[in-house]
Amino acid sequence: MKYEKWFLLICAVVAGVLAFVPGAESGILGALALPFAAAGWVLRTLSLSGPIGNAAAIVVYVLICAVPVVFWLRSGRKAEDRLLILLAAVTAYVLYYMINPGLRNPMMQNSVGDAGYAGAFWSALVAWGVVKLVGGLEGKLFRALRVFLLLCGAACLMGAFGPGLAALREGLAEHSGGYVSGAVRGMTALFLLLDFAAAALESVLTALVLLKGIALLRELETDPFSEGCVRAANEVSRWCRRTLVTVALVSLGMNLGQLLAAPMLMNIQLEVRIPVMGLAVSFVMLAVTRLLVRGKELKDDNDLFI
Repeated sequence: MKYEKWFLLICAVVAGVLAFVPGAESGILGALALPFAAAGWVLRTLSLSGPIGNAAAIVVYVLICAVPVVFWLRSGRKAEDRLLILLAAVTAYVLYYMINPGLRNPMMQNSVGDAGYAGAFWSALVAWGVVKLVGGLEGKLFRALRVFLLLCGAACLMGAFGPGLAALREGLAEHSGGYVSGAVRGMTALFLLLDFAAAALESVLTALVLLKGIALLRELETDPFSEGCVRAANEVSRWCRRTLVTVALVSLGMNLGQLLAAPMLMNIQLEVRIPVMGLAVSFVMLAVTRLLVRGKELKDDNDLFI
């Protein structure tokens, strides 16, 4: 399970770095557009640096667009991988307009346009993934579920440390001035930080629950009635309970704290934090692990009568 931990950590770090790209605060759509916005900005800057930089930018652009084709060739040109050719074309199209935003339709020359172009790439990628999964689902269901849980965990972390961190940075900059006292500015900044920390904590705990779920799936694939599977299920159950209690208490503290400190906050929208995602994942995983443990208990009871 070591590589899954490293993958999640790298996703969080990359999202934190990309959070400083302009427009990164625009929610999940902004998170999806971040890699393309960053790549477009880097290649555009490189291209404008001179003839050598322009040549290097073209080479990098071609190499990025050729990645899906390389995967298609390495797959043995299987039928379910033909969508990789379309993905390469979509990548070239999207990246071109990320590098040259002035050539877009005027209505698309903003962060919404970035998300729209990036959405085309992600749609093509998901379509290929689904076709690939359905084509080789026989005997690979647990592996597919492990990959799905890993991607869900990565999405949680990238949402928290990408758009979440970018929104925090923008909020701190927006409320750093004005004709108000330093105490009000300080209290506002404190609650912005606490709100980010609460959301990040929920995302991290949810990702940890999903990571424990991946370990459980490995045990289920080997032997669903083994002692190792029961231990993995109990570990998931333990982390679900911790997550439920922690997320609920942190959310309560944030809501009450903002309510009491409202007179000292400036131009900040108070929202009731209901951590639906963290609670939903934890409750579902808790129910699944309870069913697994109960199934093992019933099997042990049946074995006594044989």
